[in-house]
Order: sequence, then C-alpha cells, then structure tokens
Amino acid sequence: MDPNMNQMTPQSHGRQCMQQSPIEFVLVSPTGCIVQNVPHELFNGVIDYPYESIVDEQLVVRFALDRTGCQYLQDGYVVANPRLHKRLFNELMKNFEMLSCNVFANFLMQTVVALANEHEKTVIVRVMRGRMIRMCYNRYACRVVQQIIETAPPSIAIELMSETAGHEARLAVNQNANHVIQKFLHVLEPHHFAPMVASLASEEEELCSVMKNKYGCRVIQLTFERLSEALEQYRNSNHLIYNSAEESVSQLIIPLLKQGSDLVTNEYSNYVVQYVITADSFHFYRDQILREHVLGRVAELSTQKFASHVVEKAFRHALRLSYTPSSMRFSTISATKASTMSSTR
Repeated sequence: MDPNMNQMTPQSHGRQCMQQSPIEFVLVSPTGCIVQNVPHELFNGVIDYPYESIVDEQLVVRFALDRTGCQYLQDGYVVANPRLHKRLFNELMKNFEMLSCNVFANFLMQTVVALANEHEKTVIVRVMRGRMIRMCYNRYACRVVQQIIETAPPSIAIELMSETAGHEARLAVNQNANHVIQKFLHVLEPHHFAPMVASLASEEEELCSVMKNKYGCRVIQLTFERLSEALEQYRNSNHLIYNSAEESVSQLIIPLLKQGSDLVTNEYSNYVVQYVITADSFHFYRDQILREHVLGRVAELSTQKFASHVVEKAFRHALRLSYTPSSMRFSTISATKASTMSSTR
C-alpha cells in the first residue's frame, strides 16, 4: 500500500460520525437500550420506524453504521417504492465512501450498487472519482468497488479502471486491492485491460516484485490465464482481441525471459512460471524459459522446495526434459518418471 495514502479506516469513520452526532448511537445492538430523543422502537432486535421518517430526520447514516439499523435499511431499500428508493439513494450518495468503508454499511452499499439502474451507476462512478484508490485499499470498500465492476456495463468498468492508472503495481500487491484488479481481469476483454497490463509491465523490476508478492503473483497468473484463453479462442485470426492479447503477453513475459533463474526459485513467482510453461499458447516462450533458466540446473532445482515444482511441470509439458551434461541438451523422459520424482519428493 502507498505509505503516503491517507487511508480512512472503518474505525476512524465510525469515530468521526459519532463525534459529529449529538447522539452516541442510534442502535447499539438488537438488545440495546433505546436512546432518548430518537423516536424509534426496538423490540428484540426488530425496528419499527418509517423509512420516510429516517430520511426526513436525517438518520440514514446513523442507521447505516449500526448492525441492526443497516440490515433494516437494506431490507427496506430492496422493496422501496420509486420515491423512497430515490430519496434513500440520494442520501447514501452523500456519504458513499464513508459508508462503503464501514464494517456494516458496506453491505448496504453493495445492495445499492447491485440494484442501481444505468443512471444510478453513472452517478456512483461520478461519486467515486478521486476516491477509487482509497476505496480499493480498504477492506470493506473494495467489495463495493468489485460489485460495481461486476454489475456495470464494460464502459463503466473501463472508466473505473482508468482511475487506477499509475497505481496498478501497488494495488496488485495489496491484500484488499488485488481483488479489484482481478475483477477487472475477469470482467473485461484483453483489449480493454491492455492499458493496465502495459502499466504493470512498464518497469521490469517492479513487475518482478509483483510476481514475487503473495497477492501480486495471483494477479499476474490470472492475467496470463485470461490472455491464454483469448489466444486459444481467436487463434489463426487477425481479431482485435487476439492481437491485443499477443501484445500484452510479449510485455508481461520479459521478466520471465530475463530473470527466470530467480523467479523459478521464489515462493510465489514460481506459480507464474509454472503456468506459463504449461500453457500451450505460450509454447514458444516455454521453450525459451526452459532452455535459458532450467537447462543445466535440473539437479539443483529439483532439490529446492519451490523450483522443484517448476521442474516437474517441465517434465510433464516440455518436449525435451532431462538435462544431459555431456551433450548440453534435454532428452525425452516419460511422464511416469516425472510422477515418480513427484511422489518421492
């Protein structure tokens, strides 16, 4: 995560809201006491208070920040008539980021996003401008971001993706934000997420760091998976998606070709290498990686915890597998021998 990022946590949001409110909390728990001066009834966790009154008396945020109150609003929003729906939506948009970052209110905001019509999704995207990065880093808000990426038209997802420009590498290695990057990869076509790939690949050392990261390695592997699917689907064609996928692969593959010796031994990047050498659509790069970074090191790599998995994949998928020192080449080995090596590891 960017150390300069002034990330608002759900706890700090809660404190801020309580400081601004003359009332400590609307609803403490399903069995909590009734706060005076707030006209509502609480019976065994059941709230009996008109939704219109919640809006009229500006209690939407206070309800949303409470476990029981949030569920009450969520249930009401699902069945609200058009007038109430619009009023609740407008109130929630005033505090979109803060509510999305809250441990309870984020579920309400996910519902709001899921039920949003085309116009409302446009409003949500407008509200998210300038806030997208902070929301990606937040444990709860990243779920709201993923929801709109998944449910909105590609044009909106592309617009949101543009908000991450220049931050892709840092987002990819964050435990929360990496899921947002993965959602873009799942939802968009390769020619749409090509700018994101180009940014990730713009700095070779930074890309290597992403591959070696616990979360980043999954982002890069998923990227290769989506690109491989496109290459297989549009093979032998001059389709826009095929050409874009081919270009993205050529950008991402550079660290594997140049620094493969280091990447095959890493705890996380070895998974990226494994995928590349097992995907038939990357056979040209597979041969080059094995020739330059595995050939001559089979015995050494086979004894290493992470690299040994790469060697095993090479046995199963390469045409030439075992290194012969005298001839400096691979000789064919059966899959049976590969299985034996795996079982005796």
